[in-house]
Amino acid sequence: MAAGMGSRYGGLKQIDSVGPNGEYLIDYSVYDAIQAGFNKIVFVIRSDFATEFCRHFNGDKFSPDIEIKFVNQEMNDLPVGCQLQTTRTKPWGTGHAVWVARDLIHEPFAVISADDFYGREALKDTAKWLESLPVDSRAHYAVVGYKLAHTLSPNGWVSRGLLMADGNMRLTSIHEHTKIGWVEGQIVSRDKQNIDHLIDKNRLVSMVLFAFTPDFFDYLEQDLCTFIQAHGHDDKLEFFTPNVVNHLIQDQIAQMQVLPTQSHWFGVTYAQDKRTTVEAIASLIKQGVYPLDLWGK
Repeated sequence: MAAGMGSRYGGLKQIDSVGPNGEYLIDYSVYDAIQAGFNKIVFVIRSDFATEFCRHFNGDKFSPDIEIKFVNQEMNDLPVGCQLQTTRTKPWGTGHAVWVARDLIHEPFAVISADDFYGREALKDTAKWLESLPVDSRAHYAVVGYKLAHTLSPNGWVSRGLLMADGNMRLTSIHEHTKIGWVEGQIVSRDKQNIDHLIDKNRLVSMVLFAFTPDFFDYLEQDLCTFIQAHGHDDKLEFFTPNVVNHLIQDQIAQMQVLPTQSHWFGVTYAQDKRTTVEAIASLIKQGVYPLDLWGK
C-alpha cells in the first residue's frame, strides 16, 4: 500500500529516497519479499505520483518471473450500491486500499505499507505460513506480531494495534491505541484525558503485516459498503483493515494466526524519522544484508 497522504511526515514519503541510489523504503520491503519467495507485487498508489512511481518500479529492475502490477486508489472506486458524491480528498483508509486490488489478486497474499520496514525474517515467516495453507483455504488469515519496543518512533506518538491471542496464538482481538510512546524510559498509552497507562515493552502489536486468502476481499467489500453508508460524508473517518479483522474474529467468521517475530520495525512516520531510517539502511548495507546497488544487475 503506497497511497497514504503522509500528513504527519509533511510530504510524499512513499517516493522519498532513503537508499544510496535513490531507493524508496518500499524498495527494501519488495526486495525482502522476493527473497522470501513472493513472485507477484501489486502496488496500490495514487494518481498524483503514479508516473514517477511506475517509472521507479519499471519491469527492468526485476527478473522475468516477478509479476509487477499497479492500481490507483481512486476515491470513487466503491462497491456497487455505495456510490456517493463527496468532496473528500483524504484516501478512505487501509481497508479500501486493499480492496481496490481485488481484480488483480486471486491467490493468497500479504499486505504491507510503503512507509514501513518490516525485516526479512518477518516476510519469510509470512511466506512460509501462506505456503502451508491447504488448497482453497478460506477465512484463515495471519498477522505478524512485533514486540512493541521494536516499533516505536523516537520522534513522537504513534498508533499501534495491540494484539490479544489465546494459548494457540489465535487472535482474539486487536485494540487500537492512538497515542503510544516513550515517557521517562517507559512505554505508555496516553488516553483522551491525558492519563498515561503503562504497556509492557514486549507486548505484541500489529504493524499491518497481514496474510489473507482471496475471500477476504468479499468481507472487505461488505464492511466497506456498511462504512460508506454510515460515515461516507465524514471527511476524517477512515476504513481500516484491522477493524474488518476484528469484526470477523468477534463474529467467529474467520480465524487469524499471530506470527511472533524478532524483527525490528522502523519507518517514516515523522519527517525527523528520515535521518534514522537512512542511517538504519546504511547500517544494513554495511552488514551485508543488502547490496549497495539494490537492483543492480
